[in-house]
Amino acid sequence: MPNCVALPPTQHPVQPSQQAASNHYTAGLQTAATPQQKAVKASTHKARHAVVTELKSWLQQLNMPNKSMQIWTVMPEDILVFLVQQWLPNHAGSGTSSAELIAAPNSLATVKSHLSKGFELMS
Repeated sequence: MPNCVALPPTQHPVQPSQQAASNHYTAGLQTAATPQQKAVKASTHKARHAVVTELKSWLQQLNMPNKSMQIWTVMPEDILVFLVQQWLPNHAGSGTSSAELIAAPNSLATVKSHLSKGFELMS
């Protein structure tokens, strides 16, 4: 009779608790995001995070009937309203007179870039 090797009994993987699975998933997301965060200067990452956080906060303050105002359901026109009603009035520099506030020429382009990259990283 040839040599027989006894195989160990089949073990079924232990199912983690829902909280443990959630923690494991969150840790995976953080690990995956780390290279992207290191790919830019800390100040750029901080500025991007600030703009996205400001948009989220502004969306949560709105009370629109029959419209979900969450970051993952935002539409282009919502971004436009955010820029005109929230971002520009709160981040504009001084203009030609003390009564006029305008944004620096590249400020709006930078904010749009931060939002665009923020949405790209969310998908």
